[in-house]
Amino acid sequence: MAMDSMYAMIMSLPLFKGISREQVSSFLEKTNLAFRTYHKGEVVFRPGDVCRDVRYLIGGNLELRHTCFSGRCIVVETLAAGSVIGVDRLFGLNTRFESRAECQGMVDMMWFSKEQFLQLLHSDEIYLINFLNYLSLRAQKPVDILNRFKSPRLIGYLAYWISILTERGSTGIEIEVTLDNLSLLTGISIKDLSLELVEIRQSGLGSYSKSTSRFRVESRQGLMDAYEELDE
Repeated sequence: MAMDSMYAMIMSLPLFKGISREQVSSFLEKTNLAFRTYHKGEVVFRPGDVCRDVRYLIGGNLELRHTCFSGRCIVVETLAAGSVIGVDRLFGLNTRFESRAECQGMVDMMWFSKEQFLQLLHSDEIYLINFLNYLSLRAQKPVDILNRFKSPRLIGYLAYWISILTERGSTGIEIEVTLDNLSLLTGISIKDLSLELVEIRQSGLGSYSKSTSRFRVESRQGLMDAYEELDE
């Protein structure tokens, strides 16, 4: 990667927002960055793997599969370049990944260790502020969403799950769940689920395939906006 591209890429990452080119130079001088190219179908991490470093997706697409409710539901999303992975799993009581990450094609990643990340946080206040803002956003999101989404309608459950488990810029979002399990998890009868799924499809927000038991989200933000409008 060309040096100018390296600078631009680092300065665009969530934990480096607001830093100067000089700070990037200092970071590069003091940090032992690792780079790796993965091939299509390679698994970057699995549920149960211990998170020991901060990773950045700098090229390609990475599919994450989040298994929920004892396997009754799987939420799938695709992350693109610029995504940060592992920061929320570095510290705390649970430092193991809960999802499975598989490469959709050639994927380029950059990472550095937990120890180096701690040194970075001590080196300049701006890194610490960015880190705290990142963690605060993720910690507050479930409660904020739960307080906002109060309707027992299907669109509310879908919006809640997607908001919690997927990133704002992710694409290719799908929920793998049978109608029986969807009814069990939401408390909505299969008859009413079918009617709501037709409404969601007609609105252009998503579609459900009974043959594959998959609900595909056409617009992540559109789905959440539509739900909030219903609750107003």
